[in-house]
Amino acid sequence: MLSSSQLFAQAIKVIDNKSKNPVEHVAIYSFDHKTTALTSSDGLADIKGFTERDTLVFQHPSYQELSLTFSQLKSIGFHVALQEKLVPLDEVVISANKWEQKRSEVPNKIVTITAEQIEFENPQTSADM
Repeated sequence: MLSSSQLFAQAIKVIDNKSKNPVEHVAIYSFDHKTTALTSSDGLADIKGFTERDTLVFQHPSYQELSLTFSQLKSIGFHVALQEKLVPLDEVVISANKWEQKRSEVPNKIVTITAEQIEFENPQTSADM
């Protein structure tokens, strides 16, 4: 029983806070960057190189960065839920041309849809939009 608790303490599970699915490729590092780890496809990472004095930083391009002390990790059972990061887009252009063109050079009519219209309609796909 003692060996299983030691093994559990050396691994951490990172999941999406909404879907509860594992998150892969999360970079985990200490503030001094001396110790690092990366989550696998099942959201697990080996953290045996970290010490109880370390603060662990969890970083992924699609999620908000999170910092937790080792004692905080212990208290939550070494299960970390990351919150998705929303990336605002100024403009999205959907074109059916075979090549890229500037908006001013397109001979066809262009319809502009504002972010408020998209949010109000809540389309599921670009075709619905």
